[in-house]
Amino acid sequence: MTMAVDGQRGAALLVALMILVLTAILGVVAMKSSVFSSRLAVGTQLDALAFEGAESALAESFQELGRDTGIGELARVLDGNQYQRCVTKDDRRAERLCASGDHLDSRGLVRSQVRAGLSGRRPVAGGQVSVTGSGAILVDYEVSMLGEADIDAYDVSNHHVQETLKRGLMAAGEVE
Repeated sequence: MTMAVDGQRGAALLVALMILVLTAILGVVAMKSSVFSSRLAVGTQLDALAFEGAESALAESFQELGRDTGIGELARVLDGNQYQRCVTKDDRRAERLCASGDHLDSRGLVRSQVRAGLSGRRPVAGGQVSVTGSGAILVDYEVSMLGEADIDAYDVSNHHVQETLKRGLMAAGEVE
C-alpha cells in the first residue's frame, strides 16, 4: 500500500497547478472581454453625443430661421449669403463657426455648429407674375443646412444635412 501512495505523491500538486493556470486564463479572457465591452460602450456614448450635438445645431438654426420675419438672417440666406452659427452651452449663438474654446456641453467636449445657404428656388405652381414687372411671385426657397459636431479629444465627429423649404415672395424681375 505504501507503494501506491508514493507513486501519487506529485499528482495533487500537478492537478492544483493545472486548475490555477485554467483559472488565470479564464480571468484574463474575462478581463479582455470586459475592457472590450467598456470601449464599445464609451464609443457608443461618444457617437450619441456627437449625433445630438449636430442635431442641436440644426434644431437651433431651424428655429432661428423660422422665427425670422424676412428682414434678418433668413433674408440674408435667401439673398445668397451663408448663415453660420456656433451653438454653445450658455445659449450664445455666435455668428461664426466654433473656435477651440466654444463647447455645447458642460464638460467642454462637444463643439456644435451649423452652416446654411440657399441651394435653389422655384416658383410655386400657379403663381402669377405681374406684367409690369413691379409685382412679386410666390417662391419656394430651398435652404440646405449642415449641422456638425466634433469631439476632438476622442477624434469623433458627426455631420447631418437637412434640406428645408421656405416660402416667400420674390420680385418678378428676378424670376429666371
